[in-house]
Amino acid sequence: MIDEFLPAAPVIVVLVGATIGVILEAAVPRLVRSSVQSAWTLLVLIGALGWTVINWSAGTQTLAAIGSLSLDGPTWIAWTLLLFFGALSVLLFAERRVGGGVSPFAANVSAVPSSQAEREAIAARQEHSEVYPLLLFSLGGMMAFVAANDLITMFVALEVLSFPLYVLAGMARRRRLLSQEASLKYFLLGALSSAIFLYGIAMLYGYAAAFQFRHIDMAIQENVQSSWLLLIGLTLVSVGLLFKIGAVPFHGWVPDVYVGSPTPVTAFMAICTKLAAAVGLLRLLYVALGSLRWDWQTAIAVVAVATMLVGALVGLMQTDVKRMLAYSSVAHAGFILVGVAGAATIESGLAPGSIGSV
Repeated sequence: MIDEFLPAAPVIVVLVGATIGVILEAAVPRLVRSSVQSAWTLLVLIGALGWTVINWSAGTQTLAAIGSLSLDGPTWIAWTLLLFFGALSVLLFAERRVGGGVSPFAANVSAVPSSQAEREAIAARQEHSEVYPLLLFSLGGMMAFVAANDLITMFVALEVLSFPLYVLAGMARRRRLLSQEASLKYFLLGALSSAIFLYGIAMLYGYAAAFQFRHIDMAIQENVQSSWLLLIGLTLVSVGLLFKIGAVPFHGWVPDVYVGSPTPVTAFMAICTKLAAAVGLLRLLYVALGSLRWDWQTAIAVVAVATMLVGALVGLMQTDVKRMLAYSSVAHAGFILVGVAGAATIESGLAPGSIGSV
């Protein structure tokens, strides 16, 4: 049983590290809590990154966690990038405190903005170090998401990576009302996109009677059911993932959430969330739905062009720097989708004869 989960040790290390971080939040004295949490988070990420690089160098390609995770070249690359940028995000989270400045996170997140409780928390220089375990939980979800080998694992990982971000988005020290609005908007629209994604999973299961990507691809090749179920399922799961990438016309949340979130959280979301969503979309489209490539490729290309144009043109009209960068992020999502639409299929060493991941 241990052999099934040992190859996925980097994900386990990150999630266990996040759980220990929650315990540290309750056990460590407040005066040193933030320093301990940031150091512990960096240690966890460096350990997971080292393990990932070792496996990548060894050329490990296998299925782990009872077939739920596909550990291949794209997985190791994505994990390495996620852990590296996650470590940089930790440094951003802790940077102002190390420099003697004011934390970018609210002193009392639960307090009403401008209330007496918030003023007292600011005067006492309270800090919320739970942002570090939240970052680890989100990173763990992203790592499972990019390696998912079936739709259920992908959906669960999507929720694990999303919920910490909903909380982090509402923890900005400045412009508290705007930050709370960003958190609520991100949560509501994120819940809607997750529901759409889950409905798409149900349609694909109704078509293929399977959740695993390889089995779905085989069912498509055999044309086992009505193509309408397949078309609806493909559309819905694509919409759910395009929302996470921030592609047009599902980009409405990006400017408001990026502006309202603490700046380090905005940086983390702009890099890691987009990376995880793009790799997950690649794996889903080319492994599970590769036989339909000529059906969805044109649609993805149209979305990519629209995303690049809207992001670039609307971004030029912005007067707020963070909002301008948010639209720049939308434009970059379009460039990513160009790669998704134009990527070549390869043969997978995991499943001979099937479409491999890119």
